[in-house]
Amino acid sequence: KQSKSVHNNDLVVAECCHPLPGDSVVGFKDPITHQIIVHKATCDDLNRLASQHGDCIVKEEIKWSQHKAVSYLATVELHGIDRSGLILDLARVITSDFSINMRAISVQSHDGIFEGTISLYVQDIVSLNLLLDNIRKIKGIERVKRLISE
Repeated sequence: KQSKSVHNNDLVVAECCHPLPGDSVVGFKDPITHQIIVHKATCDDLNRLASQHGDCIVKEEIKWSQHKAVSYLATVELHGIDRSGLILDLARVITSDFSINMRAISVQSHDGIFEGTISLYVQDIVSLNLLLDNIRKIKGIERVKRLISE
């Protein structure tokens, strides 16, 4: 028995959990539009949908197309010790070293400590994790992690 797979042109990325290629994902076939909406396997919305519409869960393996240069939105949370030039170093790593586009950046500093979020477009979980590893090397960065959807 050959397993079927679902390809990228059939897929819609769920807005609730913003899965990336490389995340563990599950498909949900919308009973009205018949589009397959890809959720992280741990998504609360997916679990709710599965309990109400279990027959709409896509059991086939989801295949993210590697042929398209598609970018996915990911949000990263940062914490650390504030210093002059920190934002410049951060922007340099993101845009120059990795050629990643930022959608939004928000950083607040209080009593020498900063915290913030950056929304950026990445190709997959591997490139995001590599970027996070390089951000961690920036002087002053104490904690950086991918935010799971609000």
